[in-house]
Amino acid sequence: MRRPVRSIRLIGMLVLLTTAYNLLLCGGIADLAAADELPGATTTSTASPTTASPPLPTAPPASIPPDSVPSTSVPPTTPPPPTPPPPTVPSTTAPVVTTEPPRDEAPPRVGPTAVVGDSLTYAARANLSPRWRIDARTGRALADRESFEFLAAVATDSPCVVVALGSNDVTRERTERQMAANVRRVNRMLRDHPCVLWTKVKVRGVTPYYSAEWGRYARQWNRVIRDIGQGQILNWNAVAAKHPEHFLGDGLHMNARGRAAYATFLRTGVRAAQLRAQQ
Repeated sequence: MRRPVRSIRLIGMLVLLTTAYNLLLCGGIADLAAADELPGATTTSTASPTTASPPLPTAPPASIPPDSVPSTSVPPTTPPPPTPPPPTVPSTTAPVVTTEPPRDEAPPRVGPTAVVGDSLTYAARANLSPRWRIDARTGRALADRESFEFLAAVATDSPCVVVALGSNDVTRERTERQMAANVRRVNRMLRDHPCVLWTKVKVRGVTPYYSAEWGRYARQWNRVIRDIGQGQILNWNAVAAKHPEHFLGDGLHMNARGRAAYATFLRTGVRAAQLRAQQ
């Protein structure tokens, strides 16, 4: 009966050894795991191995239909409709009508036609309108002080101004520069005047008594007033060339028929200029 007892003892010892070995083996494995997690650690764990409990089954996430999830976005706001303008009430006040003329409009010229002239105009004055304002004398030239004074006096009220000069400027043999300076002075005095007339002088057939170079200075005068003079030109030179019978022996002054023709020439020119100014 001793053999079975020994065998039982041996088996018990083997079981104890095996259990001790397993305990030592598990402790070494735990120390190795702790050493991996905490490098440099020198302590060893002697805790007994624990059996991990199996994971609990997890339920799949519940699916929520999209319609049931409350939205966190702010719905777009619609701007309010514009406020309609207040209804217009027709005015019962009559518009104000003013009869005051525009300030830019020049006052009407109610004076008579004005003529500044020399001996030709003076001789024909009886055939001109008695309502005209005429300042003419023998020997009068545009360069004279009296000519500028008369033009300054009639510049604002005469509806039409006639400068019937030039013969005595030619007789005095004024230079082209001097003639042009006097014409420009008249332009400044009659600036913006609606009706200004200049008369050309006769070129051919005039005796040298008045000037040895009458033709030269006469053409010079005619050219200056044509190129520089403000207003319109009355071509007495062209009319005179067609009627040599209208002149006296000096070829400059006129007989009775010539004086009447000269007056008609001035009246016709003024009438045509006034009609053009009214258009």
